[in-house]
Amino acid sequence: MDGGSRRRRGADGGDGGKGGDVVLVACARTKGLGDVKNLLRGATGGAGGAQGRIGSRGADARARVPLGTIVRGEWLVVADLTRDGQTCVLARGGKGGKGNKRMPVGREAGTREPGAPGEEGKFVLELKTVADVGLVGLPNAGKSTLLRALSNATPRVGSYAFTTMQPQLGAVSATDGETITLADIPGLIKGAHENKGLGHNFLRHVERCEALAYVVDLSSGDGVKPWDALDILKRELEEYLPGLSKRPGFIVATKTDLPHTARTLKALRARTAPTPVFAVSAANREGTDEVLRVFENEIIGNRRV
Repeated sequence: MDGGSRRRRGADGGDGGKGGDVVLVACARTKGLGDVKNLLRGATGGAGGAQGRIGSRGADARARVPLGTIVRGEWLVVADLTRDGQTCVLARGGKGGKGNKRMPVGREAGTREPGAPGEEGKFVLELKTVADVGLVGLPNAGKSTLLRALSNATPRVGSYAFTTMQPQLGAVSATDGETITLADIPGLIKGAHENKGLGHNFLRHVERCEALAYVVDLSSGDGVKPWDALDILKRELEEYLPGLSKRPGFIVATKTDLPHTARTLKALRARTAPTPVFAVSAANREGTDEVLRVFENEIIGNRRV
C-alpha cells in the first residue's frame, strides 16, 4: 500500500502530427517527367505520446520536375514552374488529431478526436521546354548533330526520321561567362499543327524559346529542297500559334560536307535574302563558331536591354 501517496495520472495524450504534403520541385538538372510517379501520397503524421508529446509531422512526398513544367488541375493552370527550386504544393496533408490531454475531466474525459484527411486531387503535368534558342527543322535535318557540335549535349543521332522523340537541351558558355541554352526540338513534318507526327507534342516546346534557328538540309536528303523546308517550318509554326514564326530567327544550312551542296546554298541565299544563311558542317565542326557568335549576340544582347 502506498497510503495514497501516488495520485492517478489523468489523460495526458498529446496531439497527432500533421500529414505530409505533396510537392513538386522544379529542378534544372531534371530533363523529363518520366520519373514522376502516377500516385504521390504524403506520409501520415506520427501519433501523440504520453505527457502531452505532440506527434511528428508526416514526411512530404516531393517530386522533381524539369523547368518549364505546367501543372493543370481540372484543365486549369495551377502552376508554371520555370525557375530552379520553385515549388508547387499539389495537396496539403491533413490536420493531426487532438489528444485526450485536451479533455482531462468531465463526461468526455480521456477521449480523443481523430485527425482530418488530407487534400486529394488529380493533376496533369505538361512540359514546355525553356531555352534561349530552339533548333527547328524537318526530321533528319541534322539538328541533333548540330546540337552536339555547338554544346555539351549528347543527343541520339541517326540517319532516319524521328531519332529525337523528346527535346534535348545543351548549354553553351558565352565569352563573358553567361550561358546560352539550346533546345533540339523533335522533327516537324507537314501538318504538324494538326498534330500529325506527334506535332502538338513537339510544337509546344517551341513556345518557350526566345529565338529560333531554322535548320535545313542542303543535301535535300529527304527529297525536300531547303527553301521548301523553310516554308513548311514557318507555316507550321504560324498555324500552331500565330506570331510564333515572327520571333527572332536564323537560318542554318547543314551538311555542307556532302557533294553538290554549294550550288544549293547559293540558291537558298538568293531566295531568302536579305536574311543571312549560316552554312555549317556539324559533322566536321565547320561554321559552328560563327553560328555561336550570332546566337551570343542575339541572346546576350537582349538580356542587357
